[in-house]
Amino acid sequence: MAAHVGRSALRRGCCCRCPPRRGLPLLLVSSPGPRCPRLPSRLGFLVPSRSITSADKDLASAVMSKTKKANTRYEDFLLRNFPNFYRLYSTFMRGFRLLMVDAKEVFSIKMKLSSQGFGYENLTYRDMDKLREFRRDIIKAIPLVLLSIPPFANYAVFALMYIYPRQFLIRQFWSEQQEREFLQVYHDLRAASYAHVIPLLLTQAQELPDTYKQRTLLEICHKVQTNGQPSVNELRSVQALFSEPPLDIWSLKANQLRTLSRVMALTARVPAPWLRRRLLSHATEIGHLDRALLRMGPQQLTDDEVRKACYVRGLNPYILGIQACRQWLQEWLLLSASLSDSEVSLRIFATVLLSENYRRHSISYWSIPVGPPARRGQA
Repeated sequence: MAAHVGRSALRRGCCCRCPPRRGLPLLLVSSPGPRCPRLPSRLGFLVPSRSITSADKDLASAVMSKTKKANTRYEDFLLRNFPNFYRLYSTFMRGFRLLMVDAKEVFSIKMKLSSQGFGYENLTYRDMDKLREFRRDIIKAIPLVLLSIPPFANYAVFALMYIYPRQFLIRQFWSEQQEREFLQVYHDLRAASYAHVIPLLLTQAQELPDTYKQRTLLEICHKVQTNGQPSVNELRSVQALFSEPPLDIWSLKANQLRTLSRVMALTARVPAPWLRRRLLSHATEIGHLDRALLRMGPQQLTDDEVRKACYVRGLNPYILGIQACRQWLQEWLLLSASLSDSEVSLRIFATVLLSENYRRHSISYWSIPVGPPARRGQA
């Protein structure tokens, strides 16, 4: 009789005196609802689980508190006994937290794009820059993730991260000193190609049909070669030349594309069509950033943001004062905002034309300290 009642309860969802729950699968019997007092004890696994109570919350907070205390004791132990390893450990933990914060911000930006129907060009400057940086960081981290997939390969990955932090770690895991050193190394690598851009531009200028604009462009190149600094107005007077052959991006040859890719800190070891597409995408993205920065106002940027903006556009900001960096960024924005989509190649060439000699040009303006004269006896 008990077995018969049990089978009937399974079929109907409860004991034989309760109304049947037709059309519901067996798994839905455990959905929240009043428990029948006549349900057999052996069917207890079908009873809904209890809700989270204050005791559960207190237990969870106690566990978290114990975990934080244990982690603090562990860090103190490392600091006392293994200071070098503690520095590496703290840098890694800080980088992991920064990466999670960046991922959360990028997710919210993506949700805003999809839910509110925004276009990429309508984002704020900081949102655009966050998306650009996070995408580059993830692309750099992909090889490291693939290397750590095989069994026990994570130990080799840790060794590579320790020995070659610039090549295998993304910026979140660099210390402040490492970030400055590594960015200087990357700038030196791209600046080595700056000397090849002016001869490239001179060769292309010989094929121009307009003799007046050809002469103006040759004068600009000669000024850069003699350690001069071209003005924004001079570059704007020849910007139409970069929307037609031989200076537009669609007319550049493979070796010229490779030189310009190294100037823009992009890899040059890919086929020419890919080089052209990446250069076009990168220069167009910088144009979107420049227009968003003009909408926001460059004076709203912090000093670190100004240095980062100058670095992305080809200038080494760590050898200049912050006022010189702000002045250079203003000049860059004046030129970039006036360029159309067909003149995007000038934005690439301007990376060299405006930054090659800017330190020599600006030292007479910004090297003298601004402030009241020192009193007698003061150092």
